[in-house]
Amino acid sequence: LDLNQNIISASSLGILAYKQDGSCVLANEASAKIIGADINQVLAQNFNKIPSWINAGLTDVAYKVIQDGVPQNFEMKTVSSFDKPVWLDIRLTRFNLNGKSHLMILLDDIYERKQLEKQVTASLKEKEILLQEIHHRVKNNLQVVSGLLKMQASKTDDPKTLGIFKDGQGQILSMALVHEQLYNSKNLARINFGSYLRGLIQSLQVSYGIDTRVIETQIDCPPIFIGIDTAIPCGLIINELVTNSFKYAFTPDRHGEIHIAFHLFEENEIQITVNDTGRGLPADFDISETRSLGLKLVYNLVTHQLEGDINLLPPPGTNIAIAFPYADHIESQRVDM
Repeated sequence: LDLNQNIISASSLGILAYKQDGSCVLANEASAKIIGADINQVLAQNFNKIPSWINAGLTDVAYKVIQDGVPQNFEMKTVSSFDKPVWLDIRLTRFNLNGKSHLMILLDDIYERKQLEKQVTASLKEKEILLQEIHHRVKNNLQVVSGLLKMQASKTDDPKTLGIFKDGQGQILSMALVHEQLYNSKNLARINFGSYLRGLIQSLQVSYGIDTRVIETQIDCPPIFIGIDTAIPCGLIINELVTNSFKYAFTPDRHGEIHIAFHLFEENEIQITVNDTGRGLPADFDISETRSLGLKLVYNLVTHQLEGDINLLPPPGTNIAIAFPYADHIESQRVDM
């Protein structure tokens, strides 16, 4: 008995015990400290007459615990009957003494913890706003760079040089759209790649003056949320492959189709396929040896940054399949080339 009393007295949890009529039969010093009273005041209180507990519905919960014996656990923020602001983790359980049901209440003072949680939440919100603003400014700066390229392009009539400038604008656009998605998203770490992909293709169609009645683009990409370190290289890869199809796959008088698929399989591999119904690549084409800057960028992004594989599938048309490992734990390990 003395050992039990010593344990109860030494506990940092408030320990209270009540009869069914609400009279207190046991209280330790911790319970008195938590609610801002002395122990005699706590012992003199009837559980069923404590206003703050009545208003919070705690007396009804206690009665139910005594009746059915099922423990209850919840948090409550209130002011104790001794005018102390309290935020409590409350655990109620039934025990038997001399053949009668009694109620035991354990009180844990979580006021300081909750205050710290509020501060952390406020701090995180500030950081989210700052990060959101960074994405907004990065997007704006990329658009400025794109505008500068457009101005430089206006100073030349050389088709090859104009093509280089336009390709550069497309690459910048693909990155700017990622930051725009993040700016508009509630999740500042990941973007909905399906939504991003549709916006990217639409922008490329406008940029290259594509008549969608002549060249139809189909996108197969369910809502997949991926991190920025994967989204940017994937955007650049698809930008280059679709741009190549727009520029080289079809003759002016030929109707064509481009299919883009982006899927996450079993949460550990992403597969991208881009194929068109155009003229196709030469039979001896080797993407690892290509002199095309755009396709060389695709190859380097897939093999070096995403650590994946790229394969050219048989004709008709151009069919490119890409697969690379993806999981949350390796997302942060992506490194820039």
